[in-house]
Amino acid sequence: MAKLGYLLNKRILLHPITKRVKEFLDAKLKLGSITLTTSILSVSFSRTVKVMEPKGYIAYDTNEKSIDGAYIEDSK
Repeated sequence: MAKLGYLLNKRILLHPITKRVKEFLDAKLKLGSITLTTSILSVSFSRTVKVMEPKGYIAYDTNEKSIDGAYIEDSK
């Protein structure tokens, strides 16, 4: 199994690349922060997403006695 290496305090940590991790790396994700505790290795990723125009908007107003909602579709 392939391993992913990290440099931490001048030491290289090796972590197995699982199927799930490989899916993230293949999706062109950018490596973010790495947090190492005594029991957990946490690695964050980020990616650029495509901006999309919404098909509509929805809003809710809640209070003690009622829930009111409004929906707008295609700016109408």
